Amino acid sequence: MSDLSTYPAQRRKEKPHVGIFWLISGKPLIDSTPLGEAERYGDFLTHPRGHAEVWKQYQRNGIVSQEIEYEEPPRGRVMYNTRPGDSGSSLTGAFSETRTWLEESCRN
Repeated sequence: MSDLSTYPAQRRKEKPHVGIFWLISGKPLIDSTPLGEAERYGDFLTHPRGHAEVWKQYQRNGIVSQEIEYEEPPRGRVMYNTRPGDSGSSLTGAFSETRTWLEESCRN
């Protein structure tokens, strides 16, 4: 089961995850799942929950404002492609800010 907190840097080094994320005021808000618990979607392993579902949970828990819809902030999904040599991510919203953050995060 994934947690509803921002993604600690030290957890990234423990084991690979897939997940969904938003950039809120330049900071990542991530809901993730270890690869061993991910769902298969074609050739990909992916996070089992969607942006709308997780955003509603964040709103109920007071993590994000009730006034902001989930599609307003930049958001994306990181998936694992089971075919050798491939990877996958999906970005929406303010692509340049999100892509820069994602690329920097993947290098660490």
